[in-house]
Amino acid sequence: MKPTASLLFLFLFSLPLRPYEKVVDYAFRVSFSPESHRVTGQETILWKNTSNSPVGELLFHLYMNAFRNDESTFFRESSGGVKSRPLFATPDDPGWVEVGGVTVDGEPETKRAFVQPDDGNRGDRTVLALTLKRPVLPGATARIIVNFTTKLPRFVVRSRAGYAKDFFFFGQWFPKLGVLEKEGRWNCHQYHRDSEFYADFGDFTLELTLPQEYILASTGVLQSARVGGKRKTLLVRGERVHDFAWAVYPRFRVFRKRVRLPSLGVDTEVLLYTYNNERWAREKYMDALSWGLEFSARRFGPYPYTTFTVVDPPPEASGCAGMEYPTLITGGRVPVVDPPPEASGCAGMEYPTLITGGRVPSFLGPLTGRVVEMVAFHEFMHQYFYGMIGSNEFEQAWLDEGFTQFCEIVGMDERYGPGSLFRAGPLFLGDRDSAVLSMNSESLLDPIDTPSWRFSNGGSYAFNSYQRMGLVLFTLKNLAGEEPFWKAMRGYYQRYRFSHPRGRDFIAHMGESLGAWAASFLTGAVQENGWVDYRVDRVYSAPRRPSSGLFESGFSPGKAPAKKGEKSSGTLYDNFISLYRFGTLELPVNVTALFADGNRRFFLWDGSGKGKRFSFASSSPLARVIVDPEGKILLDRDRRNNFFFLEPPPSKISTFWAASLAGLFTALLNVLPL
Repeated sequence: MKPTASLLFLFLFSLPLRPYEKVVDYAFRVSFSPESHRVTGQETILWKNTSNSPVGELLFHLYMNAFRNDESTFFRESSGGVKSRPLFATPDDPGWVEVGGVTVDGEPETKRAFVQPDDGNRGDRTVLALTLKRPVLPGATARIIVNFTTKLPRFVVRSRAGYAKDFFFFGQWFPKLGVLEKEGRWNCHQYHRDSEFYADFGDFTLELTLPQEYILASTGVLQSARVGGKRKTLLVRGERVHDFAWAVYPRFRVFRKRVRLPSLGVDTEVLLYTYNNERWAREKYMDALSWGLEFSARRFGPYPYTTFTVVDPPPEASGCAGMEYPTLITGGRVPVVDPPPEASGCAGMEYPTLITGGRVPSFLGPLTGRVVEMVAFHEFMHQYFYGMIGSNEFEQAWLDEGFTQFCEIVGMDERYGPGSLFRAGPLFLGDRDSAVLSMNSESLLDPIDTPSWRFSNGGSYAFNSYQRMGLVLFTLKNLAGEEPFWKAMRGYYQRYRFSHPRGRDFIAHMGESLGAWAASFLTGAVQENGWVDYRVDRVYSAPRRPSSGLFESGFSPGKAPAKKGEKSSGTLYDNFISLYRFGTLELPVNVTALFADGNRRFFLWDGSGKGKRFSFASSSPLARVIVDPEGKILLDRDRRNNFFFLEPPPSKISTFWAASLAGLFTALLNVLPL
């Protein structure tokens, strides 16, 4: 990089973070008991009413109550209402959170009730409503003190939090206030199987007392530690975050790496907490996270926190693998044998490309080569969209998951080359190939912009929120061009970090940055369930024949002489290409005509109308027609009909078909009971 360019980067990325209105601070003082799998203590919350209305009721998320029994909405959605076996085999298996006394500015609440704003399931206790003695006025800050006890569940499902043996992961573990929108309405959804989270930004402080032998990994930065007898008290603080997660384990191996990229404004300590000392895993994690810090700084701006923590959970705790929290993620590996019973939490993994349960035969080794890096890089990129932008994942998961998936596709290819999922000789499969090959009729049942719990099924949620939205962004990049697209994306991040933008904000921003066509495309693709399928309908190519028949000369019928220079040997060919466009999206598409003599001719269809015909002459017969030869329109529902061969294709297997074969192979693996 040239010195002037370095100075420009330093100037741009040393700008102060966008000012944000601090809405809530949490201070926890809790004690952890590994024998009872619980924490007990108190949280003090300073909450500001940023709406224009007095607030006489507070709504809290009690996420751990999703694991209290199998009548919760989380379990109803997970099982489809079918109980084939007991989920909780022992009394120690369930998880829960119990709220004791609550005061608001020194006054106890006057009433409390569990509410179910999404589905009316009276068995669900994941949202608690407290009626206040005195309302909190607009602009006022209330001091809320909550006494509570949280018990972790055993990892029996993809619970994200829980315990297995002596490993404990605390995610969504405390009574958490919902988000009061500007119009005075609480946004506080129940805990659903597929939805994730939404909360206000603030500062979090954890004062945790625990047995001395346990090692803590957490959001934020350790401030102090003091030891008393067999227990110790740790003080940790995380600033400008909207959640706080932590894990404890007596056998953590801790590795550190300082990543410094002065030209990009990066100076971050990466902390890896892993359950063993395997060098290959350490190197994979550190390489992926170092690359994540560089990639994100180049594309959006530097990671603004001083530390980044990754927890590599042991196999029996894979129910919390592949998750993101502010300044902390959990990684994931691929087991090669059947997991033990304690690891049944790895069933039903949410992450689309992470295989964490069941038997993986040894001959599938190439499929697992980059999974550790993919999971780590994916979860790191969440720090930008989930972490710093902080969109509402209950209602618009695509603003985080889709953006993260897109960055994963681009970042993995840039760092490791194509074939991050599979590579064997000429066959390879990457994230983008997998997403394209996964598109089918069922995956298009729902619009991308659908609340998480309202998708037709879990597969529709996963494909639309992750892969399909990633393909939307990839298609937008291809149509807009690399530089304009990334400039617009960087502008979106800089404009909306720490401010909870909605989908309409992103669409409007991209329209302002790239043109009205971009906003129109995103509206159709994201909000209106738009789709497209280009098809080559007919192709004709034949030698031009000499003119024949009756021709008029003036008003007298007769045969006209042959045109000067016209030959009857067939050296000129008449051709036409007929194309169809199915679906609702009108996207410009390139068409390539290849001739027998090796020459090519290029056409552009703006995508308007349902069909397009190109007629032209050539000196060589037409051999092949390819619609979208560069693969720009990744939303094309069926690329198999984008080709038309008038002569047999080359005998050598092309990269495209090699990727297709690998994709079909992987698709089979996804449905086999391995």
